Amino acid sequence: MSCEAIRSRVIGPIPHPRLNFSIAFAKGVHTDYEFLEMGLATTYSPENHYCFAVDSKSTPEFQHRFRMLASCLPNVYLTPVKRSMTSAGAYVNRAHLDCLEVLIEQPGWEYVILQQTYDFLAHSNEELMMMLKKLNGYNDIFACQPEQMLAKRIDRSLNWTAAGLNLFTKSSPYTAEQKKAATIEFGYGYVQATLGRKAVKWMTQDVNLTTLIDHLTHNKTGYGVDEQFIATLALSETLLMPGGLHHRCGGKPGFGYFTRYTIWKGDCKTRKWRKGQCIWGVEDLPMLRNISSRYLMINKFLPDFDFLGIHCLSESIYNRTHMGPDFVNLELLGKHAIVDVEGAPEYPGYNQCPLNTPKTPPGLTVLNP
Repeated sequence: MSCEAIRSRVIGPIPHPRLNFSIAFAKGVHTDYEFLEMGLATTYSPENHYCFAVDSKSTPEFQHRFRMLASCLPNVYLTPVKRSMTSAGAYVNRAHLDCLEVLIEQPGWEYVILQQTYDFLAHSNEELMMMLKKLNGYNDIFACQPEQMLAKRIDRSLNWTAAGLNLFTKSSPYTAEQKKAATIEFGYGYVQATLGRKAVKWMTQDVNLTTLIDHLTHNKTGYGVDEQFIATLALSETLLMPGGLHHRCGGKPGFGYFTRYTIWKGDCKTRKWRKGQCIWGVEDLPMLRNISSRYLMINKFLPDFDFLGIHCLSESIYNRTHMGPDFVNLELLGKHAIVDVEGAPEYPGYNQCPLNTPKTPPGLTVLNP
């Protein structure tokens, strides 16, 4: 693996069009380097920033390849610490936060997309830009509060107060009243999320999230350890996370979460399932072309199951990169449950919530339903 070979595969012979718009990506990875490099090449741009958190348990060859990748491309970064991530979700949130701490030091980007190994972007950079601009500065997070699930997963014997979580540091920009009012509202959601730069600055510089992540790791079920962190931040409105949409906006009519599309049940044309998720194949591409017009990325393709589908999707994105976008559903994205709120969010950012919001059923407060 030489830098010349890596640049040839990732950058290619034709430079990517400059868009004057920068996106950051934070991705936890553990296997299938060739698949991951193809995903990087599909939407690589010198304007973007790419951070990879490499699992400490991955093979020496896998780790070496990522060190080479980062050394050959100036906008590809590795986290300084490797975490032992598990399929149950342990240390996934911490690995993402490691990446956010790296990325916040890089200038220019407006949004970061949190990803895992088999998340595959479904769009060219121009299409991603068009979709992200529709967020108008807000975050795209799926979060809800299913009481029975959270009762099984959250260890209530731990100290969940702001003081017990060491949330505030000497430099935290909070008044004494705000610190006193800060409480945790537990949520459940997806690891994959799209966060504005202000939210990332808040996560990495304004609050200390280490103890919160550690507490959430004490998941009583031992499963879905990583599915509470981002949702809990989003729903804990007294923490004042920038770009948030919280309880009083829950249930607002309109299109919601668009960061990732997954089939959990229903029409899986390959009839191949993994942990309850449909595994895509080439036969799914016509459907995915339609559905991905309103989602940033799809999950999941597995390279050892159907690499042809991955290759075809990559070729389609390459063509749209150099020939122009063609199938982003901006009209639907404009009906996102938060993007029609007038004005971009400012810190603390909660004064522009739509009025007359219908209430959600007891026990299920939905953010971006």
